[in-house]
Amino acid sequence: MSVNFLKNNNQLREKIHERAKYIKNQLKLYNIPVIPNQSHIIPIFIGDANKAKQASDKLMNEYQIYLQPINFPTVNKGEEILRISPTPNHSDQMVLELAMALNQVFEELEI
Repeated sequence: MSVNFLKNNNQLREKIHERAKYIKNQLKLYNIPVIPNQSHIIPIFIGDANKAKQASDKLMNEYQIYLQPINFPTVNKGEEILRISPTPNHSDQMVLELAMALNQVFEELEI
């Protein structure tokens, strides 16, 4: 149902991709390692299952931001990521807070 809705709503699809581009640009300012792709899903390279889980937990507990950790077998061992799934409703302020929080967590966990 939602896939069909998006297929027929180009404006919404464009807004999702615009948000993803904005997020990627903000993360680049903090040298957060975004894995390049054409999707609106934004993979953040971590490379360690324990640190991916710690980062996800820290973001949730300290910043109320949920980024799903993706581990083996979905990705190969050593290729663990955090996944950002933006929506058109994520504001510029929310994106800035996300970028700052990720930067802080990366520093604290030495990622």
